[in-house]
Amino acid sequence: MVAKKEKSVAVTVDEAEAKVLAYMITQNRPYAATDVFQNLHGSVPRPAINRALASLETSGQLEAKTFGKQVIYVARQKKDQSESADSSQVSGLAPNKSVEELEQELADLTAENETLNKHTARLKAELVEVQKTPTTADLQKLVSDLDEQIETVSKKLDFLTANASGGSGIEILSAAAATKMRKDLSNMLTQWTKRRKMFNEIWAAIRENVPNAKELWDELGLEDDTEKVEDVRRRSQIT
Repeated sequence: MVAKKEKSVAVTVDEAEAKVLAYMITQNRPYAATDVFQNLHGSVPRPAINRALASLETSGQLEAKTFGKQVIYVARQKKDQSESADSSQVSGLAPNKSVEELEQELADLTAENETLNKHTARLKAELVEVQKTPTTADLQKLVSDLDEQIETVSKKLDFLTANASGGSGIEILSAAAATKMRKDLSNMLTQWTKRRKMFNEIWAAIRENVPNAKELWDELGLEDDTEKVEDVRRRSQIT
């Protein structure tokens, strides 16, 4: 449902100015002509409001500022009100201070601000380092895990030591013995590689001349040990 538009009543120029000025002083806020017209609910025609605002601005009772295509009006403050407002805004400053003193205060405050900014940056950096540090709960879990690992290794060591000294057949090799075994294994794998090459050449010749080479392979009980030897090579980490 559309709201019923209020009709403007005829007023004189003086009445229009008086109503507009009273409203602007009472509200003490900036308004455009459209705002004033709407807020007065049509008691003053729109053309009369435009003229009243312009006349009041010319007479110095209103101040006006143009923003783009719109003019904003506000009631001019009385001298005592203006001075009171100004004093309340600068109540933190001593009225008798010179420009040099104020500039020095500004320089001091600027330097203090820079010091505080540096201190804040240092605290932030320290906070980042603290956040990287493991928490108490993390350290407790780490200690628990290490204790379990130590216990497992200790049990294995105790088992090997007891069996080595108890004649159970388990012998703990010295470093020199382990090195010799690796060398012997390497030599064996080298010999195996050479012999496999020789066998492959001989078997290739047999397959070319013997019709049933597969049956001969089975009758001789031959086996391909390539996979087993390669497994030994991988486990011993010898290439």
